[in-house]
Amino acid sequence: MRIHNNLISLMKNRGVKGKDLAVSTGISASQISGVVNGKAVFTDAQLEAVCEYLGVTVDQIYPDNQLREALAE
Repeated sequence: MRIHNNLISLMKNRGVKGKDLAVSTGISASQISGVVNGKAVFTDAQLEAVCEYLGVTVDQIYPDNQLREALAE
């Protein structure tokens, strides 16, 4: 499963839309869209905000943190 699919599934299961996530976390809608589409990754601070809002751990979004780091490069 690709990383962004984890985020999509978590958002869908919680009934959260990208716009809701953007408003609630202060992350731009374009950044969230980029992550959802697999073209961007969250910064550590953004990831923390998303996890807090969704009530999940980092591992639930990024099961392999090394992959997240590679995507960020």
